Amino acid sequence: LRVQTAMGLWRQGKETEAVATLNDGLRLKAQDCLLAHCMGMLYAEKEQFDMAQEWLHQALQWDDQYVESYYYLGLTYAAQHKFDMAFHHLQKAAQLRAGDKSIQEALNLAGQCLQERALPTHCRSLPLLGTMPDYPAHTVVDKVTEMIIAEADYVHTFLSDADLEKSEAELKLLSEALDRAIERLPHHADLHYHRGVVLDRMGHIPHAVRSVRRSLRLNDQYKEAIIFLGKLYQKANRHEKAIRTFHRAIQTGAKYADVYLLLGQSYQKTGQTDSARTAYENALLINHQYRAAREALATLAA
Repeated sequence: LRVQTAMGLWRQGKETEAVATLNDGLRLKAQDCLLAHCMGMLYAEKEQFDMAQEWLHQALQWDDQYVESYYYLGLTYAAQHKFDMAFHHLQKAAQLRAGDKSIQEALNLAGQCLQERALPTHCRSLPLLGTMPDYPAHTVVDKVTEMIIAEADYVHTFLSDADLEKSEAELKLLSEALDRAIERLPHHADLHYHRGVVLDRMGHIPHAVRSVRRSLRLNDQYKEAIIFLGKLYQKANRHEKAIRTFHRAIQTGAKYADVYLLLGQSYQKTGQTDSARTAYENALLINHQYRAAREALATLAA
């Protein structure tokens, strides 16, 4: 997702954000060849060839069979008139992917340049997409849509990474991809639920509520969706609805300490202190070490 988002940001002229997005990905998944390769491609397009080559070489250290990195290294060296280096890397790419016309053409040009010591004008062209691996003929949103359809929990995994701040562009991309996934699979409750989670992250609480309620119309026993709906009602200061929703969650089997804590908070907000106390005590019966519930009880006693 970060590769796709970075490419979208780059095309919008948001170069700093694109690089930051890839760096975030590398912090999450160190030694990822594709991330390093794409970083090199971005710098290559800006004709910052030294930086591009550093990242492309890094990609090859992590995967010495990565054809695209050899290919783009060849192009960057050709753009610097380093034809011997260009020929070397393009030759390696051609050996790994025999029959690729683009690679073979570039190799032939590099060979001519070695003989003539002259750079053909069109060798300067470094298209961003080129032969991007694993992303042929897909728009960014289309690709992410396919990933979500293959595994809906992909959205949860991405959003639950607390160490990395999610950019507005990433959230918008996820939202659009979920919309498309729902168009194709309208009866999948988990897609509506995940769209609600993303909409909440974007600050669109009323839309998030509607999306989660749709998921519950499809699966009225969906515990995670019921609990999340209660949280959304709390955010919207609709605590009476939140109370009913948390009771519904408990009735469906979500007798969790944190659900009782949430229930107690909404009771407390509506001035129902006895019910709040009971809810906090129930939370502590389930988890004797639940510090948040103990602190909540203490606030009632005060």
